[in-house]
Amino acid sequence: MQSFKQEAPDANQAIIRECEQIKRKVKGSGDKIEMRVPYACLNNICLKFRDENFLSVISTSKYGNDISLKGESLRIEADIVHILFKTTIDMIIALIEDIFKGYKDAHNVTNIFMIGCLSECILVQEAVRQKFFRKSIIVPDDSYLAMEENDDLSLLFQEELTKTFSSHKLHNHIGYDKVFFINATDAADLNIDRLKYTLVDIAFEQSTWGQKMPIVRVPLDLQISDLRFNGLKIITKKRLLEINKSNEEFALT
Repeated sequence: MQSFKQEAPDANQAIIRECEQIKRKVKGSGDKIEMRVPYACLNNICLKFRDENFLSVISTSKYGNDISLKGESLRIEADIVHILFKTTIDMIIALIEDIFKGYKDAHNVTNIFMIGCLSECILVQEAVRQKFFRKSIIVPDDSYLAMEENDDLSLLFQEELTKTFSSHKLHNHIGYDKVFFINATDAADLNIDRLKYTLVDIAFEQSTWGQKMPIVRVPLDLQISDLRFNGLKIITKKRLLEINKSNEEFALT
């Protein structure tokens, strides 16, 4: 998937949009779901990285018996989507349970309002209703709008980023799909935690993660810490270079 994101960011965004639609319309098992895919692009990617065409990759996968290709559409057995959603649904249920456990008046709560991008997913609704059958589950008609506006903004911003930097020689180092709109006046904004978790994930992906910091960085780090301790809030590039140069053999190059 990482190769696909880098090689064909526009096609990647198209698939993301299709997935957004699927999560809203998938219902009971036994149904078949059609998903439009950028076939030509996917076929080229498969030939380049797998030495086999897209159809072959699908047919030889563990889902080969449950997914078929019809033109530029994939026909997917709904059971597969159920399986893919299971972890997410279990996490949502567990989170609601934890909230109730930590709230001393939880027994007085009679309604659960579902809002956000997953609120219109029927699989999620059914799971919540089954688990909390003694409570009234309310899904407002516009429950997804706020989240959907954010999603649309994110996709638009990602597309603009892609257009701007896709031809740059370092474009592979840009996380086009990692866009967050955060309300800086709301300490409870859920995107703050999403951003933190994403940054941690990126750090773990670095090849140098877990390695000891080279000792050559220590002197400059200590000097900057001392300056901050003494109340310095801004340091010029010229001053920083002078401090670094004074470290002689430990100077960063």
